[in-house]
Amino acid sequence: MRIGILTYSYSHNFGAMMQSWAMLQLVKDVAEKDDIVEMIPYKPATFVNKDEIIVNRNFFKKEKHWDKFIFDEFGISEWNSDIMRVPKYDIYIVGSDCVWDPTLPVVEKTSEYYLDFVDDGARRVSYAASIGQNIDKNFSTDLFEENIPKFDYLSVREMSYVSFIERFTSKKCYGVLDPTFVLNKKYYEKLIAKPTDLPPDFGQYMVCVMYSLNNRGRAYDLTNRYSIVNDLNVVHDQKYFKPYWFLNSDYSVRYSQIGEILWLIKNSELVITDSYHYMLFSIIFHKPFYIMMPNRPSRLKEVLVELGLTNRIIGTGFKMNEINREIDYQKVEKILSKRIEESRNYLKEAIS
Repeated sequence: MRIGILTYSYSHNFGAMMQSWAMLQLVKDVAEKDDIVEMIPYKPATFVNKDEIIVNRNFFKKEKHWDKFIFDEFGISEWNSDIMRVPKYDIYIVGSDCVWDPTLPVVEKTSEYYLDFVDDGARRVSYAASIGQNIDKNFSTDLFEENIPKFDYLSVREMSYVSFIERFTSKKCYGVLDPTFVLNKKYYEKLIAKPTDLPPDFGQYMVCVMYSLNNRGRAYDLTNRYSIVNDLNVVHDQKYFKPYWFLNSDYSVRYSQIGEILWLIKNSELVITDSYHYMLFSIIFHKPFYIMMPNRPSRLKEVLVELGLTNRIIGTGFKMNEINREIDYQKVEKILSKRIEESRNYLKEAIS
């Protein structure tokens, strides 16, 4: 069998790249020994990596590394912008990530992520597909009505979307884990690498990564005060800060390699973030963490509710002295193990 995975494997974004990598490893892991599993080398012509407005040497260095990662790990050296010209497969898997989010520019102008290009006779599978939006009266269901009935197996990442998907089909839709969560953390060991430019005397540190502009001011203030009181340096994702934000030594992951970001999460004393995948990897590496909810909080909140970790949410009125680095990860792993088994079993059945 030839199995092709369609996701955002071209995006130079930590979360998108890690879910793509984990998806490929997971499918290979549950597939039959003689199955061929590949990333579909498709990148929409409309997609541009807008990482910097003003490009610089560090930007090009990062781009070169991430392109090398795609080549080494996915075997892709050239992208095709015409979905009809990609290789043919017996099974097509779409997911994970927000592949069904109609507000994303890469999705709103295409229908490829609903596998509408797939020939009759080939199997259509979704794994941990996410919509990422509230389903209200203004939400367009046209692509779902047209394409969901053609799927052979259906799963979404957030349980809140299960009933919505089942409106368009007689098949059962499953809620499964993000692929990064399903893999054992030993899979990530081969990727982890200490940053080569991290000062040798950098010492203990906390991580603060905020994607939402609305969260940054409050998060940086909290991080600054906590790092001073607890004698911690700060790892962040911005270009330039000193002397405006962090009074202790700081280090930016803005241009870091994938393995370096993993190393920095794994070896941190505390993570404060609004990033879904920074949160997942904090849990994977058993790190203390806190979450500020982004504009689209459902995907983070569902994980925290299911794992009994809602006390890690920084709400209104949260004070620095409320920070507690103790998390009962034994309890978390017990809940996760059952969900991991369910997710693997779904995928195994879907591609067998």
